[in-house]
Amino acid sequence: MSKTNVEIVRELLKGATRPEVVSALVAADATYVSLNYDNPDLKRVMPWAGTHEDGRAAILKTFVDVNRYWTVVEFDIRQIFGVGENMAVSRSSYVNMNGFPLIDAVRMLPIVPVYDPATGSGYGFGNNARPTFGTNPVGAQRIED
Repeated sequence: MSKTNVEIVRELLKGATRPEVVSALVAADATYVSLNYDNPDLKRVMPWAGTHEDGRAAILKTFVDVNRYWTVVEFDIRQIFGVGENMAVSRSSYVNMNGFPLIDAVRMLPIVPVYDPATGSGYGFGNNARPTFGTNPVGAQRIED
């Protein structure tokens, strides 16, 4: 019985830094799209972003580079969706956080500085003159560490 595309992608993600796994599972003429089709600004920060026509080599290089630049602690595949030859993978990673920093960033007034040497912690926060319902997300994360 042959494997489904979803099973192949799951197996590939488990061994994407090993050339023998990539060669066994990826067609030589595969096209690989990482993060987006074409975004030059993103590509400067993450060189593996974009469309790659060199299938096997691009996948291997992408996963080797990601592991070189970042420490991958947990790689949790949330969903793999496939129709015909096309696949999409969504994943998440977990980082211990204090609160929900995105909401705090939205709640913070733009006049509250991220860093404020006048405070004991060195981070800005609201006061009677600048009331806010948010917590400084940078300060909250750094103080907790």
